[in-house]
Amino acid sequence: MRAILRFLQSEDGPVAVEYSVMLALIIMMALTAITSLGSSNSVFWGDINTKATDAFDEAHTHLE
Repeated sequence: MRAILRFLQSEDGPVAVEYSVMLALIIMMALTAITSLGSSNSVFWGDINTKATDAFDEAHTHLE
């Protein structure tokens, strides 16, 4: 218990807490960005899939 109190009273404790908070914020921002990009990326590839399928179906219809 004394070791924890000494750690918090020294300058290392507050610095460690500040870095922990900054790291948590960076992780939250990264996860938000990845989620956002993942959603828009899914829509992008879904549109390409739809257009490719439509083009294939149209080409296949002309060949018959």
